[in-house]
Amino acid sequence: MQKSLLCYTIGHSKHSPEHFAELIKAHGVNLVIDVRAVPYSRHAPQFNFTAVQKSLCSFGLDYKFLGEFLGGKMDITSDDFKIGLDNIIADLNNGAVPVLMCAEKDPLKCHRFLKIAPELNKREVRVVHLLADGSEYVFRQLELC
Repeated sequence: MQKSLLCYTIGHSKHSPEHFAELIKAHGVNLVIDVRAVPYSRHAPQFNFTAVQKSLCSFGLDYKFLGEFLGGKMDITSDDFKIGLDNIIADLNNGAVPVLMCAEKDPLKCHRFLKIAPELNKREVRVVHLLADGSEYVFRQLELC
C-alpha cells in the first residue's frame, strides 16, 4: 500500500517571520520550498532570499529554493517544471512535510493553485493550502473545470 503524500502551500503575504513559522509549524511542516520565480519582495523584505533562509533556520525549519523550476511563469509541460515536481515528490518520499511558499496570500490567484497543485494531484499528492488565519483549503482537481 502506497503511503499518503501530503503537501501544503502558503503565501507569505506580509506575515512576520514569527507568525509565518507558527502557522506552518502548527501543521507539522519541516521544509519550506520557495516557488517564487524571484525570491525577493519590496513589500515584505523579511521574505527576501537570504533573510527568509536565516529566519526559517532559527525556527528549526529547512529551506529549499525551486523557483527556477516552479516559478509562476514556468510552462507546466517543460522539463524544468517536471524536475521541480520530481524534487517535491523526492522530499515527500524522504519524510519531509513541505510547504510550497509564494508571495500571494490568496491561493486561488496563485500558480501554487493554478499550476503546481493540479500537477501534484495527478501524482497522487494531496495538496492543502494554508490560509492567513491558519485554516486549510483543500485543493480538488474538479475546481479547475
